[in-house]
Amino acid sequence: MVSSKVTPLKITSEDDVVKIKVRQVVHELNEKLLADEIVFHFFHVQENKIAEFSIGEKAGNRVDF
Repeated sequence: MVSSKVTPLKITSEDDVVKIKVRQVVHELNEKLLADEIVFHFFHVQENKIAEFSIGEKAGNRVDF
């Protein structure tokens, strides 16, 4: 089992895709750190509803898109 926390850092929207840069921190239940990284989440919207969600590549420590 793991415990994760995702913190949004920046949100942009273009056409029908909302791109969110997040800090993702994942721990084992015994609190051992498994991951602390910046990744992109993509929400593809159709008819004002989320049609697809995907997680993109790691962003490293970049602040910009």
